Amino acid sequence: MGYSVCQMVQSGKLKIRTREVGNVLVVALEGEVLLGRESVLMRDAVRTELDAGRKFVLLNLAQVSFMDSSGVGVLVEIKAHTLHSGGDIRLCNCPDLVTKLLYRLALIKILAVYESEEAALDGWAGGNP
Repeated sequence: MGYSVCQMVQSGKLKIRTREVGNVLVVALEGEVLLGRESVLMRDAVRTELDAGRKFVLLNLAQVSFMDSSGVGVLVEIKAHTLHSGGDIRLCNCPDLVTKLLYRLALIKILAVYESEEAALDGWAGGNP
C-alpha cells in the first residue's frame, strides 16, 4: 500500500494528521474533540478533502482522549457527506469512551467501527471499496 506525505493541522486541544493509503484518506486524531475549535477543525479538515473529490475516509481515533456530543455530531455529518458523494467512512482504534458513546446513541449501527487500521483498510484501500 502506498502512503503519501503526512499533513498535520492543530487547534486548541486537537491535532489532526492525514495521509493516503491507496484511495483512502486516513485521518488520525490526537487529543480532545470538543464543541468549538476542535470539532470545527475536524469537520473542516475532512470536508476540504471530500470537497476535493475524496470519497473514502478512515478516522483513526487511537489517540482521542475525550469526545463530546459535538464531536459525535461531526462524525455523523461526515458519514452523511461521504454517502452523498458515493463514498463512506470507517472508524478504527476507538477508545472505550468513544465506543460507549456510540453505543449509547445507537450510532454504532451507522458508523462502521474496526479494531485496527489494518482491519479497516482490508479490502478497501487498494481498489474500489
